[in-house]
Amino acid sequence: MATTINTIEDLVRVLDENPEWLEALRTRLLTRELIELPRLFAEFAASVNRRFDEQDKVLAGHTETLAEHGRILAGHTETLAEHGKILAGHTETLVEHGKILAEHSSILVEQGKVLVEHSKILAEHGKTLAQHTSMLTEQDKVLAGHTETLAEHSRILAGHSEEFVSVKREAQLMRDDIGDLKGLRAESKAVKEVAFIADQLGLALTRVLTVDDLLAMLRAQPFPDLPSNVRASFLRADIIAEAVDEAGETRYIAVEASYTVNGRDTERALRNAELLTRLTGKPARAVAAGCRLDDRSRPVIESGEVFWHELER
Repeated sequence: MATTINTIEDLVRVLDENPEWLEALRTRLLTRELIELPRLFAEFAASVNRRFDEQDKVLAGHTETLAEHGRILAGHTETLAEHGKILAGHTETLVEHGKILAEHSSILVEQGKVLVEHSKILAEHGKTLAQHTSMLTEQDKVLAGHTETLAEHSRILAGHSEEFVSVKREAQLMRDDIGDLKGLRAESKAVKEVAFIADQLGLALTRVLTVDDLLAMLRAQPFPDLPSNVRASFLRADIIAEAVDEAGETRYIAVEASYTVNGRDTERALRNAELLTRLTGKPARAVAAGCRLDDRSRPVIESGEVFWHELER
């Protein structure tokens, strides 16, 4: 089912109801770099966290070593009074431990520098993220402008649609008027050629019946079961003619004329001919006269139920 979007609220509702449409719109409006930025930043943050975790483990090891050294120093301090003779040896040991501590301190300084560099990098990424956020804000404004333009175009299109409907209605009225004029022209030609039509049927025209003649027939032979629309159609018949055959017997002809004969014309001709036979007890022929024949009417013409008389254009 088609989705109609007339207002910005309609657009927002459709995007909420169809997440895939929102994703497609975001992909169309944003660059690939902007779309990938959250994932790349998340990967970078995870990498930094892993490095911090590794540094924490190293620092924990050094801290444990320092604690061990502290315990050793505490033990040495407790025995200094008793082991004065071995103070020199202990002093040398302390010097060695001092070298180790110096090395550890140097390592810690280097690690501090690394942390500072990482902090700088994070600050730069923060600035970049702020810039991208600003860009997204600007793009949101552009999108809002496009949305407003789309709404304006929708209003213009609605106006054009109303104009198109009006023009289409007027064109249909013109076609109907032209059809009526063609129908009247075809009926006028059929009236002039009714004697020729009778001759084609092997009959001789005696007269064309008027509405008064048809009313007299209906009053002389009233049919209670005759529908009012059939009665009205009979009185509005294009041509009802009376003729005689070679033996002098009275016959009737029910003619329906149109520029393009269709199923409605053939049905009326057949219905009027049948009613003539019921009213008069005489045979009646159904005739369709026109300049063109609709394909849907050909079967009843080809079967011989309705006689086809082609009028000149």
